[in-house]
Amino acid sequence: MDKTKIDLSTINDTNNPGITKCPYCGHNEFYIKMRYSGTGFFYHSFDGKPAENSGMYDCITSSTVGKFAYCPKCGKKVFRIKK
Repeated sequence: MDKTKIDLSTINDTNNPGITKCPYCGHNEFYIKMRYSGTGFFYHSFDGKPAENSGMYDCITSSTVGKFAYCPKCGKKVFRIKK
């Protein structure tokens, strides 16, 4: 059983979370849950070549879901996020 204790009451900024790795497994990334809404446009070319789609998400809005950041490797909460 993992006895690692972390402080989930302190709010951290995702750009500077105050930790450098998952305190449980040592993984060096985290994720936050997001919700996306809107309509985008995906362009195709008639000649089969890739079309310019850099603006396909310009009309999409996003919002953070939940209050925590998670480790993608072990799935545990690693810190509370600032919304």
